[in-house]
Order: sequence, then C-alpha cells, then structure tokens
Amino acid sequence: CFPLAWEAVLFGGTEGIAANEQYSVRMYPNPTSNILTLDPSSDLEALITVTDMLGRTVYAETIKGKTSIALGAFGTGVYLVKVSQNGRYTFNRVVVH
Repeated sequence: CFPLAWEAVLFGGTEGIAANEQYSVRMYPNPTSNILTLDPSSDLEALITVTDMLGRTVYAETIKGKTSIALGAFGTGVYLVKVSQNGRYTFNRVVVH
C-alpha cells in the first residue's frame, strides 16, 4: 500500500540556503490517475524533472510554489520525479494507474 502523499527532503549542497533552512516538497496523491500536486515548503525556485522507467524525460519545468502536473497524459506506469534546488536534489517514485 502506498501513502497518499510523499514529502521529499532535498540533499546535497547548500548554496543560497541558510544552514538551518530545509527545503522539502510534498507530492500527492500517490498513486494517481492523472494530476500530481507538488507543494514545496517555500517559494524558492526548483526544477522538476519527470522520467519514465526507461530514463526518458517526459516532463521538465521550473516551479515556484504549489504546482500540478497532468501525469495521466504520459500513460500508466511508474515514474521518477526529481526535484532539484540550488545543487540539492531528491527522487521519488510516482505510480500512475
């Protein structure tokens, strides 16, 4: 059973971010039939990259604030969502059914 939301915490460099500041992104619902919502903990810009299991990039966008992506357009399956912000990054799996 999958949780309905994931919170991704970014790892890596800290350029431009105070040492005690943590940037995270909630992604929900997961699994989804179409719309995936990304809700970052701050309004800092972040690059969102979605790839399929063959490594093909199906979506890429720089976001600033809460954003929704229509993943249903890419077909059913498992996708990797990479969130990059100031040299920090995380990956999460998202299931589209």
